[in-house]
Amino acid sequence: MDAFPVPVGGQKFPALVKHSLSRVIPRAIARACFYDPRALFLPLLTAIAVLAPQAAKASGQERIAAVQPLIQEESSLSNGSEKQLEDALQSLKKSKRMGRIEAERVLASITEFRDARRNRETPQPLRTALNDCVAAPSPACLLQEALAHAYRVPDEGRRDWALSTVAAGYYETGDVGRVYDVLALMEDPRTALRLLGETVGSATQGQKNSDPATRILTGVHDDKQANWVPYAAVSDWKAAQRQIKAIPEDRYKAVAWARFGRKAFDAGEAALADQALEISEALIENISLNYARSFARYEASLTHVARVAYFKGGLAETQRAIASAARIDQPHFRADAYWRLANVGSNDLAPEIQERAEASFSEIASRLRQVFVLTFDEAKAEQRQERALAIAATISDPLDRARAFARLARYVQ
Repeated sequence: MDAFPVPVGGQKFPALVKHSLSRVIPRAIARACFYDPRALFLPLLTAIAVLAPQAAKASGQERIAAVQPLIQEESSLSNGSEKQLEDALQSLKKSKRMGRIEAERVLASITEFRDARRNRETPQPLRTALNDCVAAPSPACLLQEALAHAYRVPDEGRRDWALSTVAAGYYETGDVGRVYDVLALMEDPRTALRLLGETVGSATQGQKNSDPATRILTGVHDDKQANWVPYAAVSDWKAAQRQIKAIPEDRYKAVAWARFGRKAFDAGEAALADQALEISEALIENISLNYARSFARYEASLTHVARVAYFKGGLAETQRAIASAARIDQPHFRADAYWRLANVGSNDLAPEIQERAEASFSEIASRLRQVFVLTFDEAKAEQRQERALAIAATISDPLDRARAFARLARYVQ
């Protein structure tokens, strides 16, 4: 049966092709729409697709025009804008995203950020001075190199991510004045506002400062995993155990028990620590995700290191810790576990442990990850600084290079 069994001049619909296009096509459309209204669907859809963006653009221009006077207002936190910033950040927490215009308006109320945006300059790489910086590093030169490469990341989202790591580096090294300069280079004001917002709610109660730069980024590196173990009430062992048992997923619970065990060893509660370590290792066997299982084994291995330190580098304890580290799949976790064990383990096994650590380190494909591994143990980061800088200088990807130098700037004295 034909799709359009409509007689036209005594013939079926396909016979229309024999007629003049100027006469047949309008008649065909009219008849098709009359007998089958669904034929109107495609033309209507096309019209909507063409006209809708124009209407949205006009609406967007109206919103921008309405907000523009607010952006140009002269205000500062000392004149009451802090309350405005806090209100906006509260709404940001309630909504999944905040519009660019609204975020720009809030940032424009902060004098320091507005001045940095107005006076921003394109950061330049160190070029020939890089060798001098690697030979005699300082936080300023390392962060300048990181900033220059972060700004050259081609993708906007990845660029803002790289800049945020540099801003965190400036804050952690005490150069708070440069934080606004870095945030002003970001394309998306929502990213800068989110970085500012990390500290507004967590600022010390009763401590009011008109300059939010003193509070920027203190919460950026907040480790959500810290909530797995109640550090504030670590002396209340029973309460801590109840909290860990309430964790629903084994991959998180295993890490919590391992960290609980380290705290117990530090407090001299060896029996309690051994029990926590045993529970952690049993839970690890239930973890199906490869990376999560490797991370949990790394945490358990660090607890074994704490156990070795508690027993003053005993041979049996060191051998058990070596076996635990050997089960870690990810080479960067395994290398760090071996290095930490070499610091406290039996002297008889030290050469073997060091050899295992170097072998694991050589398996790490990413140079950025190699830099990170060399700084995992903050107590040894300064000693490994020269090696890490040499690796960072060979990284070609601008994002990885920026992250590497920003990371190393924290450990340069």
